[in-house]
Amino acid sequence: MAEFEAEIEVQLGIIYIHKTDHRNINPNKSQWTITREAERECFNKAHPDWLDQENYSWGLHFENGKVTYLGITKSSEPSKRELFLAKFEDSSKNHKWHGYPADPFRHNQDIPPEIITGIWLKESFFKAAEIRKLSRGQLWKL
Repeated sequence: MAEFEAEIEVQLGIIYIHKTDHRNINPNKSQWTITREAERECFNKAHPDWLDQENYSWGLHFENGKVTYLGITKSSEPSKRELFLAKFEDSSKNHKWHGYPADPFRHNQDIPPEIITGIWLKESFFKAAEIRKLSRGQLWKL
């Protein structure tokens, strides 16, 4: 099946765009390992919680009620790792969002703000020690 960039209205006035460069084995981009449907579900659950500067949101993927991996690091990185955090952007501020598997261990801009990690701690998605590591960009596994 050919890859395409699909624009889908996920909420009234909110468009989600599936970007092909995060699904086509582009060596310079992290890659989704979940389905497009699961990607949109991750966005839909993240979007209403909080929007940083009105153009960023953070998401997690769940299986059986637990956070699980949703992507892999870009293949040009020295070592390939699974990723569990998604970052969503409305970079043009036109209500057209796209997302990618975020790598907070290599890129500081992929570390979620304290307000988000606080929500995740309160919801028991992660332990306090895991949140501290995430906030510092330290490597750990689910």
